[in-house]
Amino acid sequence: MFLTKRALLLLLALLLLVLPAPAGARGSDTPERPESIRAGTSRGEEATPLAGPPKAANQPPWGTRRRYPSGPPPGTGSEPNFALAIYSGYRALAITSGLFDDNEYDFDITDDDFLAARYGAEFDFRILPRTSLVLGIETGGRDVWGSYVDLVYDDGSEIEHVASLSLTEFSAGARVRLTTPGTRFQPYVAGGLSAALYRYSETGDFVDFETYDIFYDDFRESQVLIGFFLSGGVDFALVRNRDGGSLDLFGEFRFASASGAHDEGFEGFGDLKITRTGALVGLRFRF
Repeated sequence: MFLTKRALLLLLALLLLVLPAPAGARGSDTPERPESIRAGTSRGEEATPLAGPPKAANQPPWGTRRRYPSGPPPGTGSEPNFALAIYSGYRALAITSGLFDDNEYDFDITDDDFLAARYGAEFDFRILPRTSLVLGIETGGRDVWGSYVDLVYDDGSEIEHVASLSLTEFSAGARVRLTTPGTRFQPYVAGGLSAALYRYSETGDFVDFETYDIFYDDFRESQVLIGFFLSGGVDFALVRNRDGGSLDLFGEFRFASASGAHDEGFEGFGDLKITRTGALVGLRFRF
């Protein structure tokens, strides 16, 4: 009986030594090895670190950065290099010529009678931040009826003819804006050279002052008069695009002068000089 009890105690001690200890029985300061390490990783391999939190989580507390839905706000684009303008207005003529002096004396036709509407277009090309080259064309004309002041037909009716004057002007010069580009109001000055295509005709009944016979005729002349122009005005931006372009309303006062000499049917009247002054208004497209 004594041997049996000792044998049982020895057997129980052997079992306690052979059986593994439970997980909870190990020290709490020894963490459990990851599965990848338990599976076996050779000493020379490198372990890949776990990805950190998303960067958005580190953004400042004032919120996310916003963007404009379709580009920058109006007026922040680049300054446009081109502009196309169309305009209309009136111009008064001051004509220095023996022909027009005679017209006033014989037919009571004065320079003011040739006050006429004018229509034009201009193309600008920017070469400096405030300076552009300007190419332009404008045209205008007027027909004026006149009759002899001191002479009439035998029946008392007037001896009439019509005088027609047309000017088509081609210009090339520079425009300088006086304020910073991109502002809504932009005053400017401009100047350059001009070439005016001058066309004049008189058609109707005339009197031969040697015989006082009345005859019908058509006198015409056409030539190019070389001169210059000066102007000043202001642009006002009606619409401004995000890319820097704009639609401007502009007004301008312009002075131009050109000179030459009469030829063809009026060569006996000597030199000819025409100055034009007047205001104009139009639209300018910058792109």
